[in-house]
Order: sequence, then C-alpha cells, then structure tokens
Amino acid sequence: MTAFTVEQALPVIFMALMGVSMLIYVVSDGYDLGVGMLMHRATPAEKDTLVASIRMLVDTFPPETVVYPGHGPTTTLGAELARNPFLAELRTERAG
Repeated sequence: MTAFTVEQALPVIFMALMGVSMLIYVVSDGYDLGVGMLMHRATPAEKDTLVASIRMLVDTFPPETVVYPGHGPTTTLGAELARNPFLAELRTERAG
C-alpha cells in the first residue's frame, strides 16, 4: 500500500473543504428558506427534497432560532414557518 502524494491528496482535500463550506453556507445563510424562489421550476421530487431539508431544521432547532436568509431581512425559523407560503405543508404537519 502506497501513501498519497500531496498532488494526489489536494483534489480530495479541496472537495472536502468545498463540502464543509457549502454546509456552513446553507446552515448560516438559510438558503433553503428561499425555497419559494426555486419551487416554480422544481419537480415534485425536488420540492419534497427542499421541504424535507427545511423540516429537519424546524424539527431540530427552536422557533426563535435566528436565520439570515439572504433574500430579505434577518428572521427566525418560527416566523418563516408561520408566513412562508411554500411551507404550508410543514405548518399543516405541525398543527396536526
């Protein structure tokens, strides 16, 4: 078994850093809360994926968690859940 050279390891390191950076961006920027911007072009499967990713955040963090959506002013998960028309499915699930 041979060890990786620096040149061989750099692409793997780069991809790992890009993955972590994207995760941090999505969590800190609230990208998924802009789901309405993407919904009109999304297939039903893509819509389900987008809503599922938001469901995970709503189920994990309290409603007063501050998010920075990048498409408007600072808000909270609870406020987005209450007024974002594209999250009606999540509102219905939580009410029932």
